[in-house]
Amino acid sequence: MAIDYNKFTDLFKPEKLINLFLLALFFSTIVISFSRSFWVGILITGTLILVYLIFKKRPYNFKIISKVVTVVISSIILGMIVIFVSIPPSASKQLERQLAHRVQSQDEAALVSRWALLPKIIEEIKRNPITGQGYGATVTYVSADPKILAKNPSGIYTTYAFEWGYLDIWLKIGLLGLVAYLYLLLVLIKEGIKLTNRKKVYLYLGLSAGLVFLTATHIFTPYLNHPLGIGFILFCSCLISQDRVY
Repeated sequence: MAIDYNKFTDLFKPEKLINLFLLALFFSTIVISFSRSFWVGILITGTLILVYLIFKKRPYNFKIISKVVTVVISSIILGMIVIFVSIPPSASKQLERQLAHRVQSQDEAALVSRWALLPKIIEEIKRNPITGQGYGATVTYVSADPKILAKNPSGIYTTYAFEWGYLDIWLKIGLLGLVAYLYLLLVLIKEGIKLTNRKKVYLYLGLSAGLVFLTATHIFTPYLNHPLGIGFILFCSCLISQDRVY
């Protein structure tokens, strides 16, 4: 397959550069958000998109891959500038400490609480694994969250909202509900890719990528059962199902 490398020069047109800069600016917010869940989601989603574009071997895909790589590199550079060249310098040092803490910390209160919750929520799931315990099901565990410890020094905490997203769904609507939910996501992602291949409109690939991102992020941070995630799924369902008919 012959690739017209002259199209690569399109990236340096003023309007293209502005668009790439804006994309890099938006993407850099994920870099400096210090959200490990977002980092995992972006890593998984970005890898799958690149694999898809390389596998399809279309000439236009080379431009998209070039844009993706340019945006990622630019966003990382912008993020590093914000972290290491902040004004005043004291803010830069604080951001550096936060970044190192996010990457290296193993005893952070949120992580300790999350791992303390894990065996308890699994224990509750075992009580009714097929159909679940219904929305509002609670789990009691010992939390290391400073806010909770301030109210209850023992750390004993009962909640109905959990960081382990898929276990949250499993606990409340059971294995049948979890499988049905994942099947819906799989169908939407698959149909989005089919529409991309058929109509050559990369909006559908973007929708599928967004769903993959939510699916990956939901492992550690609940989004699929959050109004933001559910709203995005409904949005994708409407666009994909409507265009699939026509």
